[in-house]
Formats: sequence, structure tokens, C-alpha cells
Amino acid sequence: MYRSGMGLAVAVELEDGHPVNDLLGDEGKVLLSDAPKLTAMAEEQGCRPLDPFWYHGAVDLPPDFDGDPDWLTELVEEQGLPVLWFDASDGLACVASLRDGLSNSRVELGRALDALGAALQLAEERGARYHLTYVH
Repeated sequence: MYRSGMGLAVAVELEDGHPVNDLLGDEGKVLLSDAPKLTAMAEEQGCRPLDPFWYHGAVDLPPDFDGDPDWLTELVEEQGLPVLWFDASDGLACVASLRDGLSNSRVELGRALDALGAALQLAEERGARYHLTYVH
């Protein structure tokens, strides 16, 4: 699901369009680069990983896909996939589980999870659903 690339980052998009990515900032790059570790941590802890919270669900990516969000949007549309939205409380529970299982030596990843949690907390306060996406 995740592909790391130059300048790409995980972003949070709210259904009501309210901007929240200032809360995430550069931490979205950390989340993208550490995505495989986060997935493995979720499996080890028996909690839900972040993977299912992507707006497109499971999309077939071509081998030369470079993470371009516009290209991803085109692929999703071509494959007829619906845009998915999720309750912030579900994402917050996932982030809390991952954060609790993180060792103190992973300070950068901890900050990234905290930033994601702050963005999702704002979504919950607004009563807005969200999904994860890419941003350059």
C-alpha cells in the first residue's frame, strides 16, 4: 500500500475540507518512510494498522508508480474505486495503540504519531470523517 518517494508524505484529508496538515507537517514523511515498521508493530500488538485508512482502499499500482498523488487519483478513478472515509475515533485508537507500543528510542516516529493523533483529534472535534492520502 505504501510507497516511499522523494518529497512524498502521508497527509490527512477531512471530509469537510478543513485543513489539518499543518498539524502533521514534515512528520508525514516519517510516517511514510516508517510505514512498513508501523504495519509490523500493529501486527505484533494485535491492533489495527494504518493501512486500511487510505482513501482508495486496495489499488493495483503499476511497477513504475512513483507515488505521485495525481497519478494515484487517476489510477483510483480508472479502477472505479470509491473514496473511503473513516471515523476519527477508529484512527485515534490505532494511533494510541501504536504509540503505546513504541519504545522510547524511537523519538522521531513518536513525534510523527503524535502529530497524526493531533490531526485526527481535530477531525473528531469537528465531527468530520477522514482518510489518509499522499501529498508532495
